[in-house]
Amino acid sequence: MMEMSLLLEYLLCGHEMNVLGDWPGLFGSRVFRCFHSKPSPHPTPGQERQQIDRHKKLLVLINPNSGPGKALQIYKKQVAAVFGEAELQHEVVVTERANHALDLIRTVDLNQYSGCVIISGDGLLYELYNGLLQRPDWEQAIQFPVGIIPGGSGNGLASSIAHWQGEPYLANPVLVSALNQVYGHVSPMDLVLMQTPEGKKTLSFLSLGLGLLSDIDIESERLRSLGETRFVIWAVARWANLRKYKASVSFHRVKGKNTNFHKTRPVLERSQTVEDEQAMNTSGNHERLLRSSSTVPESSQLSNSSFDLTSSLVKVECDPAGQLHEIEVGQEVVDQRSQVNHCQEAEENHTETNGNSYIRRGMGEEEEQEDNRLLPEFLEALPDDWETIEDNFTVVYASYQSHISSDVTLAPNATPNDGIIWLLLVRGNATKANVLKFLLGLDGSHLNIPGVELIPVDAMRVVPNTTKGTLTVDGEVIPWGPIQANILPGKGKILTR
Repeated sequence: MMEMSLLLEYLLCGHEMNVLGDWPGLFGSRVFRCFHSKPSPHPTPGQERQQIDRHKKLLVLINPNSGPGKALQIYKKQVAAVFGEAELQHEVVVTERANHALDLIRTVDLNQYSGCVIISGDGLLYELYNGLLQRPDWEQAIQFPVGIIPGGSGNGLASSIAHWQGEPYLANPVLVSALNQVYGHVSPMDLVLMQTPEGKKTLSFLSLGLGLLSDIDIESERLRSLGETRFVIWAVARWANLRKYKASVSFHRVKGKNTNFHKTRPVLERSQTVEDEQAMNTSGNHERLLRSSSTVPESSQLSNSSFDLTSSLVKVECDPAGQLHEIEVGQEVVDQRSQVNHCQEAEENHTETNGNSYIRRGMGEEEEQEDNRLLPEFLEALPDDWETIEDNFTVVYASYQSHISSDVTLAPNATPNDGIIWLLLVRGNATKANVLKFLLGLDGSHLNIPGVELIPVDAMRVVPNTTKGTLTVDGEVIPWGPIQANILPGKGKILTR
């Protein structure tokens, strides 16, 4: 246990490592002090990264029915242990119905919280953002710091954040994501504002789509108890009976962006495995676990199972001198440090509100006009620098994150704050064999399949020309019909390490 404690402290105090394994993260007060006494592993020269106000509590929203229905169990068995040992104050709300989170966040006093953490799939975060959009102070409210811990079927944002940070997400998604909340660094994230001809506005953080991928997502809901496996099963069914959708897709292209993707895993010079074979003593720990929780519903009280943990296995990987590796992306070689600094430079443009725990960047008239300048009215002619494709499509899918689920990498080059909507098109004339290759290659290799296009845009419009279909935003169904969208660069705030 001593070796494990020292290893955790070594990691959390800022050393370059990737951690794999199945352990809940017992940090202890000594390790927790590292969060306050040590800077970020990649600080911007001369300035520390912005953090949430640790004197205020986090609001934790849990959807117990999300995906396979394990979100509340994830909190009790894993997240509560991490938050408790890190002395992270939090208030738990377990949602009881659809739009419960939307109604709550629309009226709650945000100033009493340092941020909001979602334990669910992407659907609950969709509710949260659109509750913020309905507030009178929505321009600053949408910048309220938000964290995500995967507890549903899709989990696209959690996977995208881990991909962006180079973390081993699939080894232990909950632990990797929970550590982001404990660190509490505030990083900018792009949001997308959508409009219909009727004037209805929707705020999105992940995706907009119609066609094959949307059909798989929504129609597989009947298999939600299977978790992400449901997507694989329904993909086979939909591929056997492909649909084509006639539509007009218009967009404003972002120039100079490379959509090619090729990633080589860096060679690791040293690898060490540490295994904790001692059983954990569970007695007397429950009170300590909940001491940091301000309000926990009776249904959320922790039981002995909270410490029913398997032996810990931690795999540590690093290079000889703690140096950063380089990853080849397309035809460019990107230094990981430059990616982090780019994120932090964007953060420097924000100032912290006095008396508020979230970052305020007021949207004045000039800034609002800048955000909406790319979107014409539906009855107006499109600007000259827009392009339009009218065709039959098998897939129309726009993503602003790299992943749309834990193992589906739609836009490998995407980062949370790159200012780009990555528009994926698969034309209706794509052969069935190529569509199958597309479905089997959603790890970045799908971009090399004939008939698959990935276009970087910052504004777009989709006008379906068929009578019915499924249109989704962040995996949620919205009414079928014309819709247009534009990027709000860096307006969201996401909790990272």
